[in-house]
Amino acid sequence: MGQRIVPESQSNTKAVLLNLLSAGSEDTAALSLSRIFLNASIPQAVRDNAALQGLYDFSQNPRVEAKEILAAHTAKTIERVGEHSLVLAVQDTTEWDFTAHRSKRGMGSLSNPSAKGLKGHSVLCVSTEGVPLGLLHQQVWARASLRRGKGYGERKRAIEEKESGRWLSSLEQTQQLIPAEVGVVTIADREADIYDLFALPRREGSEFLRKCESRP
Repeated sequence: MGQRIVPESQSNTKAVLLNLLSAGSEDTAALSLSRIFLNASIPQAVRDNAALQGLYDFSQNPRVEAKEILAAHTAKTIERVGEHSLVLAVQDTTEWDFTAHRSKRGMGSLSNPSAKGLKGHSVLCVSTEGVPLGLLHQQVWARASLRRGKGYGERKRAIEEKESGRWLSSLEQTQQLIPAEVGVVTIADREADIYDLFALPRREGSEFLRKCESRP
């Protein structure tokens, strides 16, 4: 297996994929990562043992940071966004449950009090025709263990110090990263029912839409 080069910074997503897999053609690298993103296991996604070892080595390399990988993807997302006059920026929160992986360290509390894992908040750009353009922004964190009886103190904290501040910071990043000449509609679910979010200054061409549900 040849020498691997892990980039300090990379603006080309395909180059990142090639470095990640290290073996095989550009098409093979893109196909392998596409399969992983479509929920195939890593051994099922790669074409041979050399590519499999390259992927494992990449993920365990202490010089590789998630922000560098995401930066490459974000750059391509912004490039695709620039081809449109109006795009949708969909915000949502998810969680990854690693309870069964007992050797994992640094995990936090999840919606299920007995589960452990990570929380993630993402901004996905989509065309007005519903075509995904790519991930624009993402925050991942381990939630601190919840303690009973601290509800009042939590409400008194500034929005920037709360977990709900992710909605505001994601909107700010959306407005900064999307070119000024491109209009954007940020879409969120009812969890984004936050006054500070509605009151956040928006640049020209930036709108905010929160999903509403009729209640009996």
